[in-house]
Amino acid sequence: CTAQWIDEDWNLCTFELFCLLYRNPNKTAANLIKVIEEGLALYDLEPFMVDIIWICDRGSNFVKALSKFTVVHCIAHRLNNVLQHTFYQAEINKTKKSVFADHYIECADDEDNYISSTDTEDDYSSGDDENLIEKGKKGINNFYRASIRNNNNVPVA
Repeated sequence: CTAQWIDEDWNLCTFELFCLLYRNPNKTAANLIKVIEEGLALYDLEPFMVDIIWICDRGSNFVKALSKFTVVHCIAHRLNNVLQHTFYQAEINKTKKSVFADHYIECADDEDNYISSTDTEDDYSSGDDENLIEKGKKGINNFYRASIRNNNNVPVA
C-alpha cells in the first residue's frame, strides 16, 4: 500500500506504507480487505479508510473489497486493456487456442466469493472501455475518409 499526495509546492510525494506477505491462496474480497486493514492497523489508520481515495485495477475482488470506499480505477490498467484489445486481440485468441489449448486447469469454486472463470479485470465494466474503443474507431474512420477526400482534391467540410 502506497500513500501519495501533492504538497504545497505541487510536488508529488510518495510513501510506501506497507507490503505484507499474502498468505491466503484465495484472493477474495473478504481476504483482501482483511490484509489491507491489517496493514493500515500498523499505523493506526483504520479509522481513516473512508477518507482515503483508493486506486486499484478493476479486478472484481478489489472492486468488491473496496465497494464501501471511494475508488479510482488505475488509468494505466485501462490504457493497457484498450491497447491490448486494439492491437493484439486476434493474436491473443489464436495463441490461446493453438499453443495453450491443453494447459488449462479447472479451478475449484470458492465458497467465500464466487468469481466465474470468465470474470477478469478485462471483463469488469468493460462497456466503458468498449465505448472508448468504438469512439476511437469512428474517429479513425472519419480521419481516413477526410484524408481520402483531401487527396482527391475534394473540399472537406
